[in-house]
Amino acid sequence: MAAQKKVQKNAPRRKKKRKSRRKRYDMSRVWMALGLLALVLLVIVGVTRHQKNKAVSADSPVTLSEVDENRPELDVELLTVNPYSRPGTALEKVNGIVIHYTANPGATAIANRNYFENLKDTHTTKASSHFVVGLEGEIVQCIPTAEIAYASNDRNSDTISNECCYKNEDGSFEQAVKDGKVDEEGYKIDREGKRTSKQPVVFKADLDRLFNDSVAYNKKLETNQYEMLRNDTYSQAAVNLENYGITDGIYGYVTAETINMRLPIYLGANSSNMSYGAAHMSATSLPIGGKNTNAVLAGHTGYIGRIFFDNLRNLKIGDRVSITNYWDTLNYKVVETKVNKPSESGDCYLQKDRDLLTMFTCISDGNGGFDRYYVICERAS
Repeated sequence: MAAQKKVQKNAPRRKKKRKSRRKRYDMSRVWMALGLLALVLLVIVGVTRHQKNKAVSADSPVTLSEVDENRPELDVELLTVNPYSRPGTALEKVNGIVIHYTANPGATAIANRNYFENLKDTHTTKASSHFVVGLEGEIVQCIPTAEIAYASNDRNSDTISNECCYKNEDGSFEQAVKDGKVDEEGYKIDREGKRTSKQPVVFKADLDRLFNDSVAYNKKLETNQYEMLRNDTYSQAAVNLENYGITDGIYGYVTAETINMRLPIYLGANSSNMSYGAAHMSATSLPIGGKNTNAVLAGHTGYIGRIFFDNLRNLKIGDRVSITNYWDTLNYKVVETKVNKPSESGDCYLQKDRDLLTMFTCISDGNGGFDRYYVICERAS
């Protein structure tokens, strides 16, 4: 993931000690619970591997209580076995523990668990996690650790996954910095300026402003898109997320379960962003959906050490693709695939009354050059 960048502001900021005693949301309980859970999982993994290499006699069995006396309290709410969130496939080995944030600020652990459960009926995507850590540090187990979860794309087969809930903050990032509540990278701080949160916080007022600005940007494209694309502005960010207190550069996620893909979306189709995930092509619609929109995402194929859009060509007509942003999850289905020359950009333009998502990547043209492979998706009803 991209490194945090220092946030630039329109007005200078000075660190001040504040007498304000406004209530602060403390993430410490969440991270303590998550850390303890990760530690228990590591111990269980280690013991499991040890047991495979050690003959256990009948009179001295190794029991779970010997390794998890300090395990956190779990609310075990296992999902119903189904193809969309709990396939029931055995987890043969564990080589890692994956930690994600839920991408739906303010939702509780049980609400996220119920979302996974409902996928068996909605069929909108494939997603789940072994555990969800809630806003108060509570832990809900969704899937047994002996089975795989749909959480980490090509690593589902050898990882245990954890989703971490987080809360929207009231007010705005700008005001919080002035009040000495967060530093300029969005982390909560105490009165001495020391960080007290493990991740940047997100403020509802800023998200509301970002959504409204995104709508306005998309509306502007209805009359100016041709000129904007012709001026090669696609590598620049459509909006500067740092101005909204979002310091990790991520606007949302694109997911295609049939090809085991889940990637963060960065704004601006430049080489830096494309080395970390999918890159939104500016002068195309920001991925919030709506009529007369076409959000275009570019991604690498064949990038050394990482898998981005390598499996895009395996998507078939009718396959589901989803966009998760700060406000919603948008579901699309593949309606067309095609190969274009680099100079052919017609599929990047808006189409009247349609809600489109377009993804493309480079493929060999067979003559030492590259063509572009396009996957065109339309919003599912």
